Amino acid sequence: AGAYVNVTNSEAPLFPKTGYAVPFPATTTVEFQGSDLISGEQTVSSLGYSNGNSDAGFHLIGNSFTAALDSDTTGFSVTNWTGDIWYRNDGQFASYNVNTNIGLNGGTRYIPGLQAFWIRNDDIADSEVTMNPSALSHQTQSIFKSTQDNILRLVVEKDGYSDEMVFGYFEGASDEFDNFDTKKMFGNNPLYPEIYSVAGNENVAVNAYAPYHCDEYHIPVGF
Repeated sequence: AGAYVNVTNSEAPLFPKTGYAVPFPATTTVEFQGSDLISGEQTVSSLGYSNGNSDAGFHLIGNSFTAALDSDTTGFSVTNWTGDIWYRNDGQFASYNVNTNIGLNGGTRYIPGLQAFWIRNDDIADSEVTMNPSALSHQTQSIFKSTQDNILRLVVEKDGYSDEMVFGYFEGASDEFDNFDTKKMFGNNPLYPEIYSVAGNENVAVNAYAPYHCDEYHIPVGF
């Protein structure tokens, strides 16, 4: 985990498994050139944790396949992982948590082909990401659906733009920050409102609690 590294050479090659964040001023067609498509298992190793950094443990990875990856199958595995994935969705972040099966802002278990996405270590140990072709899934549209009755989804809207957060009860979760909670990644785009809750000392987009065990909850919400 560390700061972004700017690519200043327009002729620089792009490497498989590496995530790139590229701002475009308008709708743009991007052409990729190369001799072969990625087909075999892809592994990203030695993903460290910068202890003491507020963004500790975050890593931007690239799905080098031209098909979607199913993050909730054995073909996609990450050691020392919080269970969260994030990726940019216009001016905000979409997310999905494999522990709660909760997606926000259009986030699903399926990581689109050639999509950069973030993961996060859950402790100071290094992580390793393995992306096996067995996890590939043909997706033509968003298929995320939530049929859970143990969650409360809050949506804030402003001038046609929106943001989401979720509060819910999950077996195995605690009332403190853990791997059932999804850390909030702020898009810092003035067009988008942003809503979040707090678990422990962390701002979160999903605030997961242990199964119902008291008569009254006070849930902190910030905008």
